[in-house]
Amino acid sequence: LGRLPAGDGFPAWIGALVRARQRLGRADFARAVRAGARALLSTGTTAVGDIDASGACARLAPELGPRLVVYRELLDAWDPGRTRATLARVRTRLRARACVREGLSPHAPYTNSAELLRQAHALARRRGLALTIHWAETPVERAWLEHGTGPLAALLPSAPRRAGLALLDEAGLLTPRTSLVHGNDARPRELALLAQRGVTLVHCPGTRARVA
Repeated sequence: LGRLPAGDGFPAWIGALVRARQRLGRADFARAVRAGARALLSTGTTAVGDIDASGACARLAPELGPRLVVYRELLDAWDPGRTRATLARVRTRLRARACVREGLSPHAPYTNSAELLRQAHALARRRGLALTIHWAETPVERAWLEHGTGPLAALLPSAPRRAGLALLDEAGLLTPRTSLVHGNDARPRELALLAQRGVTLVHCPGTRARVA
């Protein structure tokens, strides 16, 4: 807590997050997951969907207490060399456990290639998995996705020049099994499409206050 800047913009927050994660080891992630579970249970929260980028939640799920959907994160940063390895990491199912379900989280349309999004949809469909995806968190995402401009242009390759929601739709991901997180920069017609497809939109006020 308190390791990441607030009010310096989305790219600065991403950079700080990446640097902070690089300083953490397996034991650090385990401690964080256990502390988060204790905090949730202390407030009466007994059902949790966790986006698991480190694998710690998947490893520790049986001992944590809450009912869990462990959303295993996928991210290739539009790098074809990372796509296969990212998918290989989740091809083996999580071991079935009481009160623990497996899900997938292809991180966001600006951090995942179209191929990875398609493969995530196919894998989730075969296994009957729920999905959760970051979407429209800040205008910075849209600037890069649709126009190749803004701070993300220095961090990512050539932009697809498409709306993020269009990329998710083309990959088959706009279904009732999908929840999209944030939606701070959503357009009215995009919200109408989500309602039509039965997609759940999850608002995150804490993240909005920090980076939007």
